[in-house]
Amino acid sequence: MNGSLVTTLECLPNEIFITLFSYLDGYSIYQSFYELNNRLSGLVRCTMGKYLDLREIQRHKCQQVLASIDQSQVTELLLSNKYDDELADRLLACSFQGLRYLTLECVGVFTVSDIIYRKLIPNYLESLSICFRSDQCREKVHELSMGLLKICSRYLKSLRYLNLYTDFNPEMVNRNARIKNPIDNDLSCQCFHLTTICLNNLHWILSHLPCLRSLTFIATLDTWTDSYPPLPHLHTCIATLI
Repeated sequence: MNGSLVTTLECLPNEIFITLFSYLDGYSIYQSFYELNNRLSGLVRCTMGKYLDLREIQRHKCQQVLASIDQSQVTELLLSNKYDDELADRLLACSFQGLRYLTLECVGVFTVSDIIYRKLIPNYLESLSICFRSDQCREKVHELSMGLLKICSRYLKSLRYLNLYTDFNPEMVNRNARIKNPIDNDLSCQCFHLTTICLNNLHWILSHLPCLRSLTFIATLDTWTDSYPPLPHLHTCIATLI
């Protein structure tokens, strides 16, 4: 048995740190290990960017983190406007070339509109989850959701998971709005979830989401439709019909 003992953190091999970092989000790694010494700072820069959760972080801290890493390595990003109304759109203006999974929480209609029309969402995104603030006008949320679906069908060809919801608020359920703008193409989504946002045309959902495997929605039945399009890949469906 080797008589030498590991008595300091610095004696651990890089592989141990990399394994440890795999259990932590990017900001926790940054807070705990960055600038302790040159070796650990180098490891942090190389590994922390894969999963980055900045939802509870103030803007200046976010900027410090992003300045310390290779932003093109970030594959999953979680942002929130809970404390700063401009945080999400400002950070998305950075160069996240490798981004595949994006979560936006506590965002308003204006913020999402700005993100969409400035094309800050990468075309190769695979997962998009947006939580609107519950104080937003329900008609505007519904209208923007439809606009987002239109953008997804036109540009986000690699999108597989789409989740649109609001903070729990029964008043957000829109029972009267109708889809007015046609969607350009079928959506590539395999998972589509609407929570407290009502999509009143069930036939439209089934017609434009041929690859669905999982579906959650609130909708009204279309009395004028005798039958609905088949979804051969669908294996999970949670529906609230009103």
